[in-house]
Amino acid sequence: MLLMDAMRTAHYLVLILLTLCGYCLGAAPAKATPFGGLSLGRAAPSASPFIAVAKKKPARKGRARRKPAPAQQAPAAGQSDAQAPGQPGTPPPPTRQPPPPPPPNVKLQAALAAGAAPLAEGIGWRVLEEKPAPGKPDKVVWSGGASEATFHLKPGRYYAEAAFGFARNGQEIEVGQEGMIESTVVLNAGTVTAHGVATPGGPPLTDDMFYVLRRTDEAGAPAAEVGRSSLPEAVFHVPAGVYRLAMQHGLAKTEIPVVVAAGQQATAEGVLNSGKLRLTATATESGPPLDDVVFFVHAADNSGQARELARSELRHAEFDLPAGKYKISALYGLARVEREVTIKAGAVADEKLVLDAGVVRLSSKLTGSDAPLDKQLIYKVYAMTPDQGASSQSIATSAKPAPTMFLPAGKYRIESQYGWHNARQTRELDVGAGQTTDIVFEHKASEVKLKLVIGPGTPAPGRVKWTLKYANGGTVLISQDDAPSLILQAGSYQVVAQYGTKTYSRAFEANPNEVHTIELVVE
Repeated sequence: MLLMDAMRTAHYLVLILLTLCGYCLGAAPAKATPFGGLSLGRAAPSASPFIAVAKKKPARKGRARRKPAPAQQAPAAGQSDAQAPGQPGTPPPPTRQPPPPPPPNVKLQAALAAGAAPLAEGIGWRVLEEKPAPGKPDKVVWSGGASEATFHLKPGRYYAEAAFGFARNGQEIEVGQEGMIESTVVLNAGTVTAHGVATPGGPPLTDDMFYVLRRTDEAGAPAAEVGRSSLPEAVFHVPAGVYRLAMQHGLAKTEIPVVVAAGQQATAEGVLNSGKLRLTATATESGPPLDDVVFFVHAADNSGQARELARSELRHAEFDLPAGKYKISALYGLARVEREVTIKAGAVADEKLVLDAGVVRLSSKLTGSDAPLDKQLIYKVYAMTPDQGASSQSIATSAKPAPTMFLPAGKYRIESQYGWHNARQTRELDVGAGQTTDIVFEHKASEVKLKLVIGPGTPAPGRVKWTLKYANGGTVLISQDDAPSLILQAGSYQVVAQYGTKTYSRAFEANPNEVHTIELVVE
């Protein structure tokens, strides 16, 4: 009896211990079996009546096993945890640096002539695989700009070409396996510095200069153009040879020969025999210079067909001209003045042209309205003389709503026409030199629309011939428009519509500042 109690007590102690071990190992707690054994999870009972040994669970087919996480690598000696590889804060691995470039093994310089000092600036270089040949593309292996070009090339033969201004030359070079090759390209060229003067021995001209340098053919005549410049003093770097240099200062021109020797500088001075003409225009003798004036310079010609040489719309116009006589003129609207001038070499001629003109500003409106009219306006200006009155031909016409006209001092008749028929207003005025006159025309006009209908709102089909007359019989308009729209002077009118073989007419009154629709009904 005591033995059975002891065995039962031992059994429960084992059960308690196995349960505690199962929790520590994360397995299911041990359970008592119906046969007095113990079970851990799904383990089958062992041979022992008290302890069941847990069996390994077989892997399921078709499902890969999860790989265990890699073990954390311990930091190296002297390295903190934060600096361990794979941890935040780890510096990136060092980037692989490209190998250093090979040292230069070519040094190039250029000189204008053999034995001359190397050029210090302005040189462009090309190194080609071979000497350029017509029809073959250039294969450039290196290019740059430097007075002393140093760079690296693979061993081999090359063609080095230097350009300086308009001069160009080259030579073959051979790069060896070791050491530096130094070469100087001889350009066989020289320099031309050019300037123009108005008179022999005078100071150089500093504005409005233009140069063209050309080669010469075997006969010495100008041939292909080499270069051009608009600087006050032109500089050309060119191959040695004979050239023609054309200079122009405004309208003054000259041409001189130039000989260029290799390694030398040639100075070319051209005498242009020119003078300067400065022009301004005023409305009165004491008035300020005017804007919007056009100046003309003509060659002096007694035939009456003077050739125009130059023009300018600047307020202060300037012309550089060869010495001689000229006709100058200023045009300011309808005002024009001209005279002859003489230009002397090396001198400045200041000319003030007095136009003796005034300004007239025009506008139109309807009577009783302050709003200016802005369409369907035509202004005509007629000159008036004391003995003949207004001329039959207008001297100026404008279709702008509010034009500004520049007129010579005198008497004029100006007409404002509103629309294209009989709405006209005229004014006579005296234009004073240097004065500005404002004229506002007031029109007593009406807008009239003519219609032929066969019923309310239904226009008559087919062609209609309209005749509009004054009440006293004078004809204002003949039209074949289906429904003419007119602007008429206020007054009494008679309208006649011819439709087929029938004629319809109606009298009406056109009142100022009103819109009238005149309908004639077909019977």
